[in-house]
Amino acid sequence: TAKFNGNSVYNSVNASMTFTVVKKDTVIILDDISGFEYYELRRISGRFTRDTGVPIANATITLIVNKEEYKRKTGADGNFSMQYVVNHVGENKLTVLFDGNSVYKSVNTTVTFIVGKKDTMITISDIPDVEYSDVVQFNVGLMRDTGSMIGEAPLTVIINDVRYNIKTDYWNGIYTMGLTAKKIGVNN
Repeated sequence: TAKFNGNSVYNSVNASMTFTVVKKDTVIILDDISGFEYYELRRISGRFTRDTGVPIANATITLIVNKEEYKRKTGADGNFSMQYVVNHVGENKLTVLFDGNSVYKSVNTTVTFIVGKKDTMITISDIPDVEYSDVVQFNVGLMRDTGSMIGEAPLTVIINDVRYNIKTDYWNGIYTMGLTAKKIGVNN
């Protein structure tokens, strides 16, 4: 409002005007999250800024990974991050959001990422030649591509068309089998 009280030459006058102040636009930029493998510890990170690129510090950012919610604060540079262990093979959903406040507008972004299965291999210890009716012992295990054994893994071992459903040991990922040799010749 502007007011002129008037004088000996001019009459008094008032003028008013209104204007609206709007919240500032915001942007969430996510870093690349491709290439996750099952049960792998990875960093999920990004940056929170004004739409002009100016970082927003000390803002609470919510990260939702497959309905699990985590809160993080942005640093002075607007960056945020968290460590996450991926526990779902296949398509995963990440939503990152800022709820807004008295100065900044709310914003959210959602991406999907694919988590691949880990490569494995079955290990079978060497089996020496034996005589008929001898007990044959050997170990069967399931190994990750990293070389570590997988405990409590269900395996099916087939010997001479007979199926044995086994489970590897919790501690060492190996199952020791003992069978009596009942077939002369090659056994498989």
